[in-house]
Amino acid sequence: MEISDDKIERLIFVKFLLGQAERQKDLGRPIGSMAVLTMHDLVECFLQVCWEHLSIPKSPEKNNILDGYAEGINKQLAASDVMTISKPYIKRLNHARNGIKHSSVFVDSSTIDNLFLETSNFISDFLFTLFEIDIEDFSMADIVNNVQIKDFLKEAEKAQNSFQNHIAIFNIGKAFSIFQKVAMELKDNRGMSLIRSNSFRSDYLSSYRATFGGHKIDSNLKSSLENIAKDLNYVMDEIKVLQKSQILEVDLRRYLMFKNIMPSIIYYPESSVEGEHFYISREQTYSHENFNKEQVKFCSDFVFEAVLNFQSKNKSLSK
Repeated sequence: MEISDDKIERLIFVKFLLGQAERQKDLGRPIGSMAVLTMHDLVECFLQVCWEHLSIPKSPEKNNILDGYAEGINKQLAASDVMTISKPYIKRLNHARNGIKHSSVFVDSSTIDNLFLETSNFISDFLFTLFEIDIEDFSMADIVNNVQIKDFLKEAEKAQNSFQNHIAIFNIGKAFSIFQKVAMELKDNRGMSLIRSNSFRSDYLSSYRATFGGHKIDSNLKSSLENIAKDLNYVMDEIKVLQKSQILEVDLRRYLMFKNIMPSIIYYPESSVEGEHFYISREQTYSHENFNKEQVKFCSDFVFEAVLNFQSKNKSLSK
């Protein structure tokens, strides 16, 4: 049975929420309990899509909605002699969610970890059972409307699935470079760029070096001027980081963490050489071992969320 674009979009949303739950579950007590609420929401959304996909005519009971969905879907699945939804799993998820939502009973980390594993397996199993889709067969990048950004994020996912962490990081960095360029083209009400495009580098000795026949500068003065220039350049670089985080509307702390992981990637959009729009500092020295799975996931989530946030407010990144 063909899957509509609307259902694909909702399944991508389910996959995104699963990633959010994976991050939330490690936040510790009591914040980690957010993962349970997220898991309950994503399972409900997933079951709604399954219900519609199976064309079940009668709506489920509003009370204990997950049970209602699971029961109706299981009747259809049992008739087809395929695996059915585990009612004990649904009961555990409902119980944990109701305890948090109605009684502020927080869930211990081991229970959250077990629920997340069950939820991840549940989504993966029934995506294949009902839609004949592997969870890796569709990408969250499909809802990004800039083709270049989308392609690099998809390449990053492929590399990550192939355990090529460094290639994944390079592609995530390329996607962010393009996103940053498009986003930074915003103008103020006079049509002026919000951030100067050219880097400002102080050199207090430039005029002196250009003077012929001058006396040799005192070594202490020269050293002091060079140190002042380095300090000023450092401050200017930090100010630019603050400016960019504001314009891109990203969390500053996460942006700094992203920059700390990401190699220096310079984007040359006007390059006339095919495939050479990017320069990656020391590219040949990196290998899989330089980046772990958690770093790749953090960078991927950061860029994806930044792009979607910007896209939702500015409608399009297709420039």
